[in-house]
Amino acid sequence: MACDIIRYIDCECQPLGISFHPTKPIVAAALVNGCVEWHTYSEDEIQTDNDGETLLSSITVFENQETNSSTTEYTSPNQTETQTPKPKTNLTKTNSCRAVSFGTTHDTHLLYACGNNGSLVCIDINTSSILWRIENAHPHGINRMLHFPASPSPALTEDTDTQNDDVTRRKT
Repeated sequence: MACDIIRYIDCECQPLGISFHPTKPIVAAALVNGCVEWHTYSEDEIQTDNDGETLLSSITVFENQETNSSTTEYTSPNQTETQTPKPKTNLTKTNSCRAVSFGTTHDTHLLYACGNNGSLVCIDINTSSILWRIENAHPHGINRMLHFPASPSPALTEDTDTQNDDVTRRKT
């Protein structure tokens, strides 16, 4: 039995999760830098030496935040003069995209993403735009998701399959 090899897919940075489209040769990747990429692949396209581009689109869904560190003056217990410590460099809070999931049969153009900040995002892959976002949908980072409805509503909690968070609780 022969085995075909699909093209190598190169992401911008480390993927933390992937999802295959239910009907098209598209794979989406949740990236550690807070972006989501979706690539094309085909079982008919065998990997060759040329670097064929597979990226269909990319969108940043979770922005990284810089925090400004302030310097404070203090008086050392052993000294009588006031000292100013060296200024601290800006610290960056990294928000990563941890998982992605394509919509089901009736909403296959939708791609859902979750992140380490506990937020959920719905993306339209046809327009590469964010349709809705739920900030702090969970108090901890969300690591996995299976299915979401097309719009954020009270049905979100009723239609949502299991999700696991950072403190290993299962929510149904």
